[in-house]
Amino acid sequence: MMRILLVEPNFPIPPKSKNHRDFLPVGLLKLASYHRAKGDGVKLIRGSQQFPDFYPNQIKITSLFTYWSNYVWESVKFYKEAYPKAKVIVGGIYASLMPEHCKQSGCDEVFEGETAMDIAKQSSKHFMSSTDEAHKPMRDMMTTSHSKEEEKKWWYWFNGEWDKRDGS
Repeated sequence: MMRILLVEPNFPIPPKSKNHRDFLPVGLLKLASYHRAKGDGVKLIRGSQQFPDFYPNQIKITSLFTYWSNYVWESVKFYKEAYPKAKVIVGGIYASLMPEHCKQSGCDEVFEGETAMDIAKQSSKHFMSSTDEAHKPMRDMMTTSHSKEEEKKWWYWFNGEWDKRDGS
């Protein structure tokens, strides 16, 4: 049986921020379910804590935004010192977008998740088989090679559509 410590760093939660206040560590919750189903011992925590009765084999730290990377680095440092024999793995958005930078945190491993484009390609059956005009920009983006400027225009369009849906 493995002992897994799942960590959400102590990210700041601005009191008036509509965009940052209600994040749940979904990736960590999924990992907790997976490891519990395997019979592993699991602790899920926020911030930096030590447990005298629980010495983990692995410590998995999530990351959110790249501009909060310093909180990830602080967590890595704390847990490497607190549990020097445990393997520290960082995953999440920052780790996936900037894996080389994340590796410099001192962690043992960086788990790179899929990019938005990878996910879009995997789940593209609906809009690729669709003939409606609403999905045409996505179909075009997925099937054609584009310059950086064209990709920028597409993301501008996509974010505008997202804002309409969101009421922003």
